[in-house]
Amino acid sequence: MSRSAIVISMLVPFAVACQAVSPEDAGDTLEKQLHADLKGSAQERDKGDFVVAVPQSVDDGAATTDLNREWERFTRKEGHLERTVKLLNEEFALPRDLSVAYLECGEANAFFDPANDQVGLCYEMLQEIAEVVSARITSESSAADIKAAEKAALGISDAILMHEIGHALISERFWDVPVLGEEEDVVDDFSTLVLIELDRPDAAEATARFWATTDPMSPDWEAYAGVHSLNPQRYANIMCLVYGSNPKKYGHLTNPYKPDHTVKQTFEAVGRDCTGESDYRDGEFDQKITAFYRLIGPWVLPDDPTSTSQPDAI
Repeated sequence: MSRSAIVISMLVPFAVACQAVSPEDAGDTLEKQLHADLKGSAQERDKGDFVVAVPQSVDDGAATTDLNREWERFTRKEGHLERTVKLLNEEFALPRDLSVAYLECGEANAFFDPANDQVGLCYEMLQEIAEVVSARITSESSAADIKAAEKAALGISDAILMHEIGHALISERFWDVPVLGEEEDVVDDFSTLVLIELDRPDAAEATARFWATTDPMSPDWEAYAGVHSLNPQRYANIMCLVYGSNPKKYGHLTNPYKPDHTVKQTFEAVGRDCTGESDYRDGEFDQKITAFYRLIGPWVLPDDPTSTSQPDAI
């Protein structure tokens, strides 16, 4: 048999198979394969909870400096983390407990510790967020401006915490979700989409601007080899999803890197379709929200009609 005949004989079954399976059926088949080992409903798989962890000792991350003690008192008094955890428990099933904590780390950071099934947001990170946001406040700022800054700071801290929760949930310790691409970008998307779905896109938008504020446009070359996208890229990626979720509300906002351009003009100029206005494909938001639910669908709990939690509580 000639080489061309061999190639044709190999391709014919493949072509027939492709004709026999529609894109929709192929997607359904892939989804079944991804979740083949998951039995029962999300409620039946819900064996764990998001749990607030309160550091009891220095080894656990209890505050040791005056500034961090202030953050410790503030976070415990406000009960914000408890409200966040309550809402997450209503939304998602877990195979085991995942503890979530504010704590002292010695640096501005946040993390997922798989050895202890813990997510942490450092007091030092809260301080950095507060300093960046408070820089916008001047002697001429109104009470409304100050309130907006406080809301932005809270939203940024929630987004960074959700980013680390994303690391935990997609890991084999919890949902074991396949990762296509750089994991840091994936969990940025996770954080942004969760906030949008919880009716808190403003928190994601504030986070995009936080990254735009805290990174130069010309980083050292080592930054290009790092696991995180450059902060201007993180701004653009998050903002594309926020804008795509509500073009009328967010399209007119200014681009902090190019103040004479709106968000809408920025993405149109580079041919990036965030909104689904293209004639030949879905917008980036639609693509990612569809993938989001396909991948994590088995872990999303049905709505509880008796729930009293409000999305803006976190």
